[in-house]
Amino acid sequence: MSKKEVIEKVKKEINEFITDQNFSNYVENETSSTIVINLNEGNIFDEYSGESLLCEDIYNYTENTFKLVDKRREVNIKMNFPMNYPQEAIDKVKKTFKTHYAVELLQNRKQLFQTRLISLILLFIGVVFLVVYGLLSFFNADFIFQNVMEIVSWVFIWEATNQFFFQNISNKRTMLRNLILFNAKISD
Repeated sequence: MSKKEVIEKVKKEINEFITDQNFSNYVENETSSTIVINLNEGNIFDEYSGESLLCEDIYNYTENTFKLVDKRREVNIKMNFPMNYPQEAIDKVKKTFKTHYAVELLQNRKQLFQTRLISLILLFIGVVFLVVYGLLSFFNADFIFQNVMEIVSWVFIWEATNQFFFQNISNKRTMLRNLILFNAKISD
């Protein structure tokens, strides 16, 4: 089986799973994708939080389902609550859900800044070692020490590049997901 055939088979499997009548994680129409969270079973609140934090499984479920939805459409959240669930508690769950993603966004922003700062520091250290290497080469210093300086400089420069380009992309992707979930309209 060729690579192309395998990819087509994988896409077909995912599509069959998603279009199955029993799959109720989300609903899509022309304009929106709605993630459906069934809160009828299991704990809504973390058992140790005194009903101030939602169960972590709710966020895990939401983020795993988010991977499947079409992000080009408006993303909404529909929470199905148990019958006769008090409106005050429903409002609290919605507010707690939004607050979670607001906190995540602030942490993502801080993490982006830290990643950029670390990459600049690593780049600076790499350049310093590269200058030391250049000086050692100029003065014909010990061959082994000179090679060690060259290797160390390139390791720091490589890690700076990795942090700045690859880690930043991953952080931005997570931040975008959290922003979309924060801005999602929540209905019950």
